[in-house]
Amino acid sequence: MRVALLAAVAWLAVPAFAQTANGVVYGFDGQPCGGACVHVRGAGFTTGEVLTDARGAFAIDADRPFAQLVVQLEGVVVRVPAAAGSAREVAVRFADQAFATLHGTVLDPAGDPARAVDLQMKDAGGNTLGCVTTTDDGSFTFRTKPQLQRIVVDPVGWHCEVDGPFTDKSPVRIDLTKVKDEFVRLQGHCFDEQDRPAAAWTMTARRGGVRLAMARVGADGAFTLWCRGTVDEVDATDGFTHVGLVGPWRSNARLLLRERDHGLVPVVGRVVGADGAAIVGAAIVPAMDEATPPKSQAALATTDSDGRFVARVRRGQPFLFAYHDISNRTGTVAVPRDGAPVVVTVR
Repeated sequence: MRVALLAAVAWLAVPAFAQTANGVVYGFDGQPCGGACVHVRGAGFTTGEVLTDARGAFAIDADRPFAQLVVQLEGVVVRVPAAAGSAREVAVRFADQAFATLHGTVLDPAGDPARAVDLQMKDAGGNTLGCVTTTDDGSFTFRTKPQLQRIVVDPVGWHCEVDGPFTDKSPVRIDLTKVKDEFVRLQGHCFDEQDRPAAAWTMTARRGGVRLAMARVGADGAFTLWCRGTVDEVDATDGFTHVGLVGPWRSNARLLLRERDHGLVPVVGRVVGADGAAIVGAAIVPAMDEATPPKSQAALATTDSDGRFVARVRRGQPFLFAYHDISNRTGTVAVPRDGAPVVVTVR
């Protein structure tokens, strides 16, 4: 009797209407395609998107029957009706769809090819049709069914909006030399701790913790960052942050970054409440002033069971900001230039 009861409970724990969507997506060239967005829709619900893997395969489990499988690649959307609230072993072929193919080129503010720049494509209603990234020669290709009306160049950093309409009748040419005066150019060289060119490192410029621009360091250590607006900080990484420099820069500037001079430095500290008690699990983030910085930026450190932390910061970092989500308390402290320990009081 006990075994039978347990089996009945286990059966009841399984969703009564669990349904599955799976299959393979084939791209515009007819080959299995990774990176296509897939979700299912039903009466009053939509599942989260999944991406097809390198073999073009996908699988989605829904807790109720659904009416439609939706697959998107660039600006082309394919909708597959779901028979009996499910869709199994579906083959979605984008080569069979009708669409326009647009080709174009993006030039950076210096007139050079804008390499590895994200482009957000929108229709006349402001809806995002899809995103593509420029190649090494600044070119891009985008397929779409709806009319492409607006292209947002680097929506996170530059956010340059270019209005169309754009069609497949002629190549698209986006020339940012026309808005060069809106940009700050940071140009210079970066060297590692042995004073060798930091070839292939990635330079990143930020404002308020938000990325403005990225560039690859050349074989001779040279780099150029085009940034729209004031830059608060610059860092150099190769998967690990080696060098950091604090601004601000509001106009064109030349920078010389050496790891031996501009490598990150540790700040040791403790976070406490107004009563002096240790705050466990507080996040530490950099701040340019005493105002609350965006929490979206990655934490430099988290406090331990005694409220202590060690954070590696850029030389010249003016402030650190601590926040404790559980108690909703925050605090700011100036970073001492002599390397002395800090205490952050959160309220």
